[in-house]
Amino acid sequence: MKKVLIIDDEEEVLFLLKDFIQLNLKGMDLQLDTCQQSMDALLKITETKYNLIITDHKMPKMLGSEFLYNLRNLSSSRNKQTPTIILSGYVPEAKNLIEDRSSIYFLDKPFNPEQLKDHLKKLI
Repeated sequence: MKKVLIIDDEEEVLFLLKDFIQLNLKGMDLQLDTCQQSMDALLKITETKYNLIITDHKMPKMLGSEFLYNLRNLSSSRNKQTPTIILSGYVPEAKNLIEDRSSIYFLDKPFNPEQLKDHLKKLI
């Protein structure tokens, strides 16, 4: 089973992404977990090894770039090298805030569905 964690502070976006993934990756054995807050996601990454993480960048309390820093540097994280897609209307800003961009993919919001689909198929 492949595991995907989706993080976005907007509930509608979480449902949209979850539905999009289920529709476009039919036939794959997937577990899709969602979080509306980066702090909740940090707890999940200590408990579960994910095959892919998708996160918004602009969120209250903790930016996606801050979440990514914690993901890579928490000693209890099982996901230090997990491929991560950052969705943002501010991609240049997000790129400037992230030093280690290995296994990091950026998509503009609103995202191009075909581009997201290609990333999903390549990364999962």
